[in-house]
Amino acid sequence: MEQPYLHYQGALSEALQQLMGSTIYIKREEAVGGGCISQGGILYLSNGEQVFLKSYGASPHHFFQVEADNLLLLQRYCSLTVPTPLIVGENADSQYLCLEYIEAAPRKADYWEHCGRALATLHKESGAAARRFGLEWDNWIGSTPQPNNPSTNWQHFFATTRLHYQLQLAARNGYLSPAMQRDGDLLLKHIPSLLPEAVQPALVHGDLWSGNLMSDNRGGAALIDPAVYFADREVDIAMTRLFGGFDDRFYHAYNECYPLVKGWEGRLQLYNLYHLLNHLNIFGTSYLAAVGKVVHHYISLLKT
Repeated sequence: MEQPYLHYQGALSEALQQLMGSTIYIKREEAVGGGCISQGGILYLSNGEQVFLKSYGASPHHFFQVEADNLLLLQRYCSLTVPTPLIVGENADSQYLCLEYIEAAPRKADYWEHCGRALATLHKESGAAARRFGLEWDNWIGSTPQPNNPSTNWQHFFATTRLHYQLQLAARNGYLSPAMQRDGDLLLKHIPSLLPEAVQPALVHGDLWSGNLMSDNRGGAALIDPAVYFADREVDIAMTRLFGGFDDRFYHAYNECYPLVKGWEGRLQLYNLYHLLNHLNIFGTSYLAAVGKVVHHYISLLKT
């Protein structure tokens, strides 16, 4: 596998020396698989430490600076381990992000309970003084731009800045039939009847599937690759269930700490429609049937 750091070796070595000391140098890199957007690797340094390197060829401008900002904001409110961004850099054809390296250890016995309580606390405490949905900067969900235009109305924010944006993108990509576009427009018109009007904004991870939750070097939970914004906290709960769900102990602990609002289970598919549309736009038509199933489910509810 290609060694991404070789593209940045001079500039990255200089930045690491400024950060850690003039005698530091990169001894070797170990490539790490698993990412569908960025390349990853562990850099082994001459002082015995390791750092994690992410790189992305032909990436949008400031892609990794935004990721660094996302991580710092999540760190501000979250008690779980969140890697610290160390260096953001770029050259003519790609960008890189150097992060604190988290070496996974076996999960502790109370891993899921701790994770559930910590997410509940994140949502509760970050929302205590929040007044608007969205964020002061736009970011990305995977490789798709994620606009975060602040709004005081959750129903409007989710309908326009989340679903409408992805539906328009899917239409431009040629994935939606005219009938599917009409169904999507119909669903958007009825979002106010499907989502609660009074929602307290909470800082959400924004892409909370199992691949972005790992154990840290003490066996506790760590969050990576956030797509943060202020939202209905149920969007994080929904995403945890999109690809199989977390352990039941996670949900029990969350509910004990910060009980979910009545009717939350009926909204999960609607919130996950955003992610299904995003997967459609990134990976193609293998997600089209899942998108159609969710759209038709909620349209059928409108008719009853």
